[in-house]
Amino acid sequence: MKTKEEIQKIIGLNLKRERNSAGISQFDLAIQADLHRNMIDLIERGKTMPTVYTLLKIADSLEIDVSDLLISIN
Repeated sequence: MKTKEEIQKIIGLNLKRERNSAGISQFDLAIQADLHRNMIDLIERGKTMPTVYTLLKIADSLEIDVSDLLISIN
């Protein structure tokens, strides 16, 4: 099993990939997901573990499945 820090980093990399693929900035994603831009930055840098609710808000804003943010965790 991966460590918490490894999981945070994977989620962050997946989020950054999906956000860049959507062509939107951290600021715009934060507005769409009703989150603070700093939260998006912290998640992308693997510095915090987002809640399931936060991941759902982000996935909904990016119009992706939440599972896309969890790829490669196992």
